[in-house]
Amino acid sequence: EIPFSLKGTVGPIWAWVVPGYTLPADLTVEAGGATANVKGALRDPYNLENLAFKITAAGPSIPDVAKLTGVNEVPELGAFKLTATVADPAGKLAAEGLDLRVGSKDLAEIMITGGVKNLIALEGINLNVTARGKDSAKLTKLGIPALPRQGAYHLSATIADVEPRVFAAHDLRVVLAENEVSGQMQLSLAQQIPLLTAN
Repeated sequence: EIPFSLKGTVGPIWAWVVPGYTLPADLTVEAGGATANVKGALRDPYNLENLAFKITAAGPSIPDVAKLTGVNEVPELGAFKLTATVADPAGKLAAEGLDLRVGSKDLAEIMITGGVKNLIALEGINLNVTARGKDSAKLTKLGIPALPRQGAYHLSATIADVEPRVFAAHDLRVVLAENEVSGQMQLSLAQQIPLLTAN
């Protein structure tokens, strides 16, 4: 019961059943207050291989978009903008040139750039993450416990998978008011019990 609109071009339709045709697409969808455009081509639709699509999306609220997929536990950060290229250069679905910006400094402004070489298995992750805001006291609106110190804050880190199901945050730096913490963290999900280590 959510209104949406979809417009654009896809074709030629026989590319799905006859080898040797490229299937270009340029589609724009509007739903949940957001607009997304997918433009590119599937060069081998007969075998569902060799694709490259550029995705751009923007909207006033990520929770409104999440509800389209049945997910309701997403905090409200504000408007978002997303650009990325989805391709399969090594026969695996990958995201390249990812650039996601969410929210504002009034509460939390989050920026994520980089890519993931294997989206299905979540491997080959290389992401730069930055979060900043004017007042850490407002983070309680996101379900974060009140911090002992309050003020402007800034967080930055590089996220990568160092082994299968082992994720690391390198060059971690957190600045809160006049305090600064730096180091690195590693989260292992390879065993039944998760293990978090930090320096």
